[in-house]
Amino acid sequence: MSTAFELIQQDKRLQEHWLRRLVAIIIDVIIIGIFMGIISFIIGFGVYWFGFSLKSLLWSSVSGVIFFLYSAFFEGFRGATIGKMLLKLEVVSVSRAGPMDITKALMRNLSKIHGVLLLLDVIIAFLTDGEPKQRYLDRIANTTAEDISGAEGYLHDRRPPRGPPRPYRNKY
Repeated sequence: MSTAFELIQQDKRLQEHWLRRLVAIIIDVIIIGIFMGIISFIIGFGVYWFGFSLKSLLWSSVSGVIFFLYSAFFEGFRGATIGKMLLKLEVVSVSRAGPMDITKALMRNLSKIHGVLLLLDVIIAFLTDGEPKQRYLDRIANTTAEDISGAEGYLHDRRPPRGPPRPYRNKY
């Protein structure tokens, strides 16, 4: 069996998928950064952005927890963070055992507490056997981020149906 990394090297759709996930997380990090900057300004917390201090270490830990909670909340209740919504990605349960919920969202986002943990989550997923669209914690939570832009995706046929289409209503 091939590793996810080998499959991603050969498939342009998977490369595009991971690029979109990367851009989505950058958008989310910027949102959290702006939020934390505003909070820092309001409480007068002098954080040294380019130097080491105990305050900056504590502040980065708080930022990681906020990022984890932000991601889990949006994915648990909306199916996507703001970054994922902008890039037409949605987190879904890959099993028919149940829909995406807050428990799965908390589980799959644990690595977002710290950037190193998130990087390890992706690297371990890339170097092991498994679904190439999943991070390692996605495999544990039995979830994945999927394209909802309307294009046929890698897992499109396994996604649970959303229900019947809405009937067209004429405005006049």
